[in-house]
Amino acid sequence: MAGVRKRTRIKGLWVTDGGHYHARLRVQGKPKWVPLGTDYEVAKKKLNKYRSGEPVPSRVNVSEAAADWLKVAVATRRTEGGQATASKWVEKYMCRYFTGMLGTIDGDSIRRYRLWLEKQPVGDGKLMPNSVQRILSDLRAFLNWCVETARIERSPFPKRVLPKVEEQTPKTLTDTEVEAVLKVSGPHGLVIRLGLATGLRWSDLCSVEAKHMKRNPDGWFVEVVADKTGKVVRPPVTDEALVEEVRQRVGRLVPYSSKSTGSFNRAVRRQSGVQGFHVHRLRHTFACRYLERGGQLAALKEILGHASIRTTERYAKLLQKAVQKDAKRVAERAEGA
Repeated sequence: MAGVRKRTRIKGLWVTDGGHYHARLRVQGKPKWVPLGTDYEVAKKKLNKYRSGEPVPSRVNVSEAAADWLKVAVATRRTEGGQATASKWVEKYMCRYFTGMLGTIDGDSIRRYRLWLEKQPVGDGKLMPNSVQRILSDLRAFLNWCVETARIERSPFPKRVLPKVEEQTPKTLTDTEVEAVLKVSGPHGLVIRLGLATGLRWSDLCSVEAKHMKRNPDGWFVEVVADKTGKVVRPPVTDEALVEEVRQRVGRLVPYSSKSTGSFNRAVRRQSGVQGFHVHRLRHTFACRYLERGGQLAALKEILGHASIRTTERYAKLLQKAVQKDAKRVAERAEGA
């Protein structure tokens, strides 16, 4: 115990000259001085709990451990975009809420953290449930890493603390809206045509170069490493005019960065008149059209680069809803006739 000038044993506990009780315990196989507070009765109860198997609270600072987690675990397991998101959430939420030692984090503090997150302002509203779920999932991953690296003995993350998130129905563009956005010219128009032809995410559309347009015996395709997942995706391109336009270019196809989504969306809305336009709706529209034309779900999963087929199944459900709606319309027309 560095800095302690005097230590006296009283009734089975060691007390320093400052009145703080300690006990010598084995923590993770090593002898360690464990602080028990300044109240003797409370110190005895803590000592009995630790001797009965309750984990000794970690003395590691949360912010220091989080910095190491980002530097080591996140940097080797996630894409560049994923690393940036994790870093933002750690700084903006986790380290703002958990300001003490790792050992102070328990099940109830994590439940209170969820309630605090749900009240955090974002724009004109508050954090969406899916954002809260992902931020809490990052906390769980962080605590599991702390266990792996012997910073804590076990994760205090409780069961059933993640909010239930209703499955979001993908929002597609109508045929009229597609026709309107396809009239947009310049680099904005190229992004729109490329998005509708390949289903690529915005970050991948921004990084596509002319050299990524390739050909095999089955036809043309774009080959890129997806920024979100790190997987190689090869969506086929059947639009011959688009293929020819891309092949005549050199380097990156569009002069945008992945951070300029908002300005891009506003520009397209202004030029096309489609007020509900968002660039990600190009991806949803591509996926639904692919299935409408007889494409297979497993093939669509590979084209979009989804990690799980369950994510791709959302488009099949959307298609089924459209089929049922159309069947109902036909039946009502038949009854009227």
